[in-house]
Amino acid sequence: MVGSTLYDSDAIGGVINIITRRPTEKVTTQAGVTFGAYGLNQQTINSSGKIGDIGWVVGYNRTEAENNYPFSIPEANFEGTRENNDVLYNNFNVKLEANLGKRDTLTLSTLYLGKDQGVPGGVSVPGYFNSLTDSDRKYTDQVLTDLIWNSKLGGGNDSLLTARVYADFINTRYDSRNSSQARYDNGQTSYGLQTQHSWKFANNQTLVYGFD
Repeated sequence: MVGSTLYDSDAIGGVINIITRRPTEKVTTQAGVTFGAYGLNQQTINSSGKIGDIGWVVGYNRTEAENNYPFSIPEANFEGTRENNDVLYNNFNVKLEANLGKRDTLTLSTLYLGKDQGVPGGVSVPGYFNSLTDSDRKYTDQVLTDLIWNSKLGGGNDSLLTARVYADFINTRYDSRNSSQARYDNGQTSYGLQTQHSWKFANNQTLVYGFD
């Protein structure tokens, strides 16, 4: 599968994107803050609920870290700090689920992921040839969207039809801030359609087929 709100933009295969986290029956909100080594700080907030036949899951996550790792090279009698490995991630996700009667469900899932990260290179060791890339940057913006329709067929518990359409937009920019001051841009847009039918025709036998 080319992209999805579950497997990220590099996933390829013939699977249907099924996000297991679903809206809760009661409205709930959770928030958290995490601190760790190497300048890590993370903030998260999530809300989930259901009113009538409409449910939702909304979340935001921000992760930042300096990631300046100390290192040593005993053979060269040298030690230092590997810099320019910092990261800043902003992740926003929305999931809306609507019950269209007792047999049909329509789900819209959207994920935005923005990345700003340093790209460290080698370290300069006295007496050895090497170069530093202490200011190169990589920026990524991703918008991954799924629309999924589930329909129970037959007896309702033994046959499930799933149809999914998706649209993914991915933009990446790499800034090489050495003497050449080079910039590389890459954009990718993906659209897709998938269907899958799961039929449990015996207690321990299930047939699954579909197309992508």
